[in-house]
Amino acid sequence: MSKIFFFCLVLGIQMKSTVLMTIDPNDDIGIIKAIQGSMQERNKVLTYLFEEAGWEQMIVAYVVNHGGTAEQGHFVASETLIAFDRNIRNNKFRKESSLKTYYYSIARNRWCSLLKKKGKSDECLSLDEKLNELFYEMEEVSEERMKLIQTIAGLLGEECEKVFKLTANDMNRSDMAETLGLADAHIASKKLGRCRKRMSLLFKENPHLWDKINQ
Repeated sequence: MSKIFFFCLVLGIQMKSTVLMTIDPNDDIGIIKAIQGSMQERNKVLTYLFEEAGWEQMIVAYVVNHGGTAEQGHFVASETLIAFDRNIRNNKFRKESSLKTYYYSIARNRWCSLLKKKGKSDECLSLDEKLNELFYEMEEVSEERMKLIQTIAGLLGEECEKVFKLTANDMNRSDMAETLGLADAHIASKKLGRCRKRMSLLFKENPHLWDKINQ
């Protein structure tokens, strides 16, 4: 059974002639309009996101990287698509993130629920908790992983990149303040806190980056 036919069954979509439409994976407004539109538009956009835009593989990779198998990943991705479709049609999406991030969040919550039932809740620490662990253990991070972290930190700007580099070198706050030209250790700590929050937001909006450094 093809995935397209499978979606038609589980989502209650009738297969008719293909509707000509251009899909932009970054056009959230257009995607929502299509899902809430005709059955043909809904089928086409959901199948495109799941198969061609890589949303299914994104979830499979997440599940595999968090204690699961590829088969479980495909299951979670499919279950998530059904919930995603239902929520969009029922106007439950609050537009507080991109649709891709919203889909990812639904999948993550579903996988975490399954893990908790098996007593494996450690895999479901919040991103902030995992980031804290990462910051505290930076001196033990492999060289390859550290390069990835530094590359991602660079997306936050030169200042945060320097802060994380000094943190990775286990530099105390007083020395960090002196190196960065700050007044004292307290200000250095506040700057580190702001950079951590920015990195946390970056990972939440771009979950594939977090998965990349945890491969």
